This record gives sequence, structure tokens and C-alpha cells, in this order.
Amino acid sequence: MVNSFATWWGRMASCAAVGNRACSVANNAPRPIANLPHRLLIPLMVAATAFAAGEGTSPARHEKARTLFLDACTACHTLERVRQQRLGKEEWRHLIAGMLSEGVPLTDDEFSLLVDYLAENFGPQNP
Repeated sequence: MVNSFATWWGRMASCAAVGNRACSVANNAPRPIANLPHRLLIPLMVAATAFAAGEGTSPARHEKARTLFLDACTACHTLERVRQQRLGKEEWRHLIAGMLSEGVPLTDDEFSLLVDYLAENFGPQNP
């Protein structure tokens, strides 16, 4: 790629030196950056739309997490015990990982959902 670019650049310089705007090298120049904004625009718009829609905190997702919490956690622990913990997200992640080894049946998605729910509702910032 470097050699082809160097060759192309050398030809462009030659065309420019003689003032030839009709030089075939100048008209056939590779333009890899020309489409860059268009390639970034669509993923950026999709991400912005998902963020604006609040996909991560939808009421259905919150209710699913709440139900999962009630089923998985309060089967063995009281709500008061969970409220007293006030752990951060990583601390909840480690604690729930320990519960998995005790036999709590959670999928990876349920695990992440539960950790997010606990950190949001029973984190150190929530009195």
C-alpha cells in the first residue's frame, strides 16, 4: 500500500508540476476517506436512537429484572438483608457469582440483568 501510494503521489506531483489538470492520475486518485463520514453516520444514528429510546432502562426490562430478583434472591434472603448490603456494581457482580456456585440457576443474560438491577436499586447511592 505504501509503495502504491508513493507511486500515486509521485505521479500527482508530476501532474501538478506541469499544471496539467486533465492528468489521468489526478482523476483516478483513490479516495478511501471520501466515504468515511457515510460509513460512520449510520452506526452513529442507530446508537443514538437506541440511547434516546432508553432501551437499557425500559419498563419491561426493569420489571423482568425485578421479577428475577424476587425469584432468585428472596427465595433464600430477606428483602431487608438485600437492602442493607448497599454494594456497587462490581461488588454485586462478585456476590451474585458466589450465589451461582451455590446453585442459583441464572443464564448469562439474567446474571447481567440482575447485577444491573441490584446496583441501580440497592447500590451505595440509594439510601
